[in-house]
Amino acid sequence: MNRLKYQLSIAVMITLGSLTSLIGQDEKEKEDPKTLVEFSKTISELQATALKEYRSAATPDTKNAALVKYYGAADGLVDDILKIVQENPQDRMAGRLLQQLNMSRNPSVVAKTQSTMLEVAKADLKGDASFDMLMMLISGNSKPMVKSEAQDLLLENFGDSEKMAGFAMTMTRAPASDSNQSMLRNLMEKSSHDSVRGAATYALGKMLASSEKTKEEGFKLIKSIPEKFPNVTVGRNNLAKMVEGEIFEMENLQIGMDVPDIVGEDVDGVEFKLSDYKGKVVVIDFWGDW
Repeated sequence: MNRLKYQLSIAVMITLGSLTSLIGQDEKEKEDPKTLVEFSKTISELQATALKEYRSAATPDTKNAALVKYYGAADGLVDDILKIVQENPQDRMAGRLLQQLNMSRNPSVVAKTQSTMLEVAKADLKGDASFDMLMMLISGNSKPMVKSEAQDLLLENFGDSEKMAGFAMTMTRAPASDSNQSMLRNLMEKSSHDSVRGAATYALGKMLASSEKTKEEGFKLIKSIPEKFPNVTVGRNNLAKMVEGEIFEMENLQIGMDVPDIVGEDVDGVEFKLSDYKGKVVVIDFWGDW
């Protein structure tokens, strides 16, 4: 009897061990990401942990270490992510994860990511995935040589595509480098689409207006939009209407100009004008609630 109990105990232990092993395998399978969506969730969790560390950090060094963790949350997954991106470049999460990898503080991760993006773009130079990859390389923190190659490929393969209107609009936030200005001038002069030429005119105008040396040329380009492109819509916005406020600012709200008169009511409902206080120091507080 005792021997039977012993054998049963061994059997139970073996069975429980096997079950534990199987459960462990299941949990491991669940933990290992298999899709870009799962990778994104894993990265978000790692970033949340890094953010907590950053908020509780007591010294600049520990804060910086937490930031490196945050921006490098995808570093350990780079090879798996890039493999799936190459196999499924149209995956809706591809762009987001590539941007995450591109923000890494690890130069080798960034180089590998940008190299893969160029490979994907070159695999189908007329496809949507190619356009998306080239757009990210140009608008991101790509190395100069990579960015230059991406710009050349974009202009060569999508230069006369209406998609370039959206691209031109993203360039309103790009640095006013010679290459960026040259590309926008190319679109302004050679595109057969009003939407592209209008967006490029606006983007170049914004770029040039950001510098004192080229401000006048920038203002001139933006002011030309209502006349040249009155019906152009980029995304959901009518370009001419979108620049109305900017043109008013250029013509009326520059340093050294007289302040436009403002008419309003005081707290008692009595109408007053800003000009009533001419010669006095006046503080104007603009606020809004959305």
